[in-house]
Amino acid sequence: MAENCHGTLDSNKAVGNYAGMPIKMKLGELVNARDTLTKVSATKLPVKSSYWIARKLKTLSSELGTFDEKRNELIRELGAPDEKNPNSVVVKPENIQEYFKRLTEVLDIEVALEMVPFRLADLEGCELTPLEVSTLGGLIEEPALQAV
Repeated sequence: MAENCHGTLDSNKAVGNYAGMPIKMKLGELVNARDTLTKVSATKLPVKSSYWIARKLKTLSSELGTFDEKRNELIRELGAPDEKNPNSVVVKPENIQEYFKRLTEVLDIEVALEMVPFRLADLEGCELTPLEVSTLGGLIEEPALQAV
């Protein structure tokens, strides 16, 4: 790890000019992490942590936005206006299986995220349950603990 201009160590330094290995994960894993990422983004944190998390969330939001567009495209293609709300489109009952089949194909796409993984230290101050932390799975990287 190198020192930044303030003399402190920071593994997030590479984010601006990302030169590391991309984080590879299924799009479905990223979609499953969405609620936890939203919770993290709404948490008041020290300014340095907030900055790095915001940078990472920008990368993740791009992928999630693309997924949302594709999902909405499938709903429009396989759906019809909702009888209760004509401004809304719902998947036709006869197309539900096809919708889930095609949505599963999208969720199974492997994405390569050009970002430095979160560290648990980045998330200090966020009150997350073990389940929420587990949804972040491949987005978190911690050095291996060494045996004594």
